[in-house]
Amino acid sequence: MSKKRILHFPLRNNRGGIAKYILENWRYINKDEFVFDFLTFEEQIDFKDELLAEGCKIHYISCTPRQDKERFYSEVRNILENDYDAFHIHTSRWTGTEFEEIAMSCGIPNVIIHSHNTDIGISPEKTQQYNFFVERHERIKTEVSSNWKQYATNLCACSDIAARWLFGNELADTEVLTLKNAIDINRYVFNENARRKYKQELNLTDCFVIGHVGRFETQKNHRFIISMFSELSRNLPSARLLLIGNGPDFENINTFAQECGVINKIRLLSLRGDVPELMQAMDVFILPSLHEGLPISLIEAQAAGLKCFVSDKVSTEAQILHDTQYLPLDELAWCSALIDAENKAFSRNDKSIEIDAAGFSINESVKVLEKLYRGEFRR
Repeated sequence: MSKKRILHFPLRNNRGGIAKYILENWRYINKDEFVFDFLTFEEQIDFKDELLAEGCKIHYISCTPRQDKERFYSEVRNILENDYDAFHIHTSRWTGTEFEEIAMSCGIPNVIIHSHNTDIGISPEKTQQYNFFVERHERIKTEVSSNWKQYATNLCACSDIAARWLFGNELADTEVLTLKNAIDINRYVFNENARRKYKQELNLTDCFVIGHVGRFETQKNHRFIISMFSELSRNLPSARLLLIGNGPDFENINTFAQECGVINKIRLLSLRGDVPELMQAMDVFILPSLHEGLPISLIEAQAAGLKCFVSDKVSTEAQILHDTQYLPLDELAWCSALIDAENKAFSRNDKSIEIDAAGFSINESVKVLEKLYRGEFRR
C-alpha cells in the first residue's frame, strides 16, 4: 500500500513554535502509513539533510503573491499537483487565502487550516503597521467564516482561544477540531541526577534558577523578564536567569541585560536539543508572554515538575497542574511571587500521570492527527 503524502506549510529554520509542532509529530507518526513533505519561503532549511534522509521532500517557494503573483501561483500549483493526500496549513493570523484557494482548486482531499496563536504578533506600539495587520486579519476572517468550505475541508486549532481568534466564535463552537500541542512526556519527567549534572555544568549549583524557553521576539516579552529580574536580583542575590531560545531580538536582549547590570547573572543559551535536561536545572519556570495559542514550553515545564508562573494573557487551557500560577504583567507581582517560591522550596516529582490524563501525550495525540489525514473528520 502506498503511503499517504502530507504537505506542511510553513517550515522555518527556528525549530520552535509551529516548526517544533510539525517536526515532533513527524517523529511519532506511523511512518509505514504516512510521509511528510514541507513547503517553505526559506532560501534553505538548515536541517534539511536529516529530513531528506528520512524520505521527506522540501519544496522552496521563491516569492510571495505580493512580490510576483503569477510566479507564486505557478510554483505553488506545480507543487500541489503532486498527488498529496493532505495539505496542512499552519498559521497564526490571516494575511491571505492564496494557499487555501490553490489547494482546493487542485482537489487535494484534505485541506487543513490550523490556528496556532491568538494575536497579530506585531507590537501595538507600531500603531500604523499593527492596525493594518489587524484590519486585514479581521476582514479575511469574516470572509472565510461566511463560507469556510470554499477554503478548507477541516479547521483546527491548538486551543479554544486560538480557534476563536482565527475562525470566529460560531465556527469555534461548531466546526473546529482541537489538536493539542502534545509532548513526549517521558523526556521531561523530573530526574534528580540530570538536575545535579546540569546545575553543575552551568555553574548554578547553589543558585535559585529561574528558567524561560522561547523565541526572542516581542510576543515572549523578554524585556519584561530582564527588567523584572533586575529588580528581583536586588532582593534575592542567589537568583539566576536561564534563557533558552533564538530569534531576532537575541542581541537586543543581551544588550538590555548589560544596561540593566544583570548580564553576569544570566545564562543566555541559543535553542538546543537538550531542553528537557536544561529544565531539570531550573527551580521555577516563567512565561510572561503578551499572547499565546497554547505554549508547548509551558506543557514541557509542567511535565518537568516545575512551579510555573504565567502571564494572565495566556489561556488557562495550558494549565495542567493546580499550582501553576497566573499573574498580571506587573514586575512587583512577579518579584513577590518568585521570592515566595524560593522561600517555600517547592518540591518536584513525577507529573507524567497528570500530563497524560490532560491529553498532552504525543503518543495519543498523534493518533488524532492520523485520523485527520485519513479524512475521518471530514464533514
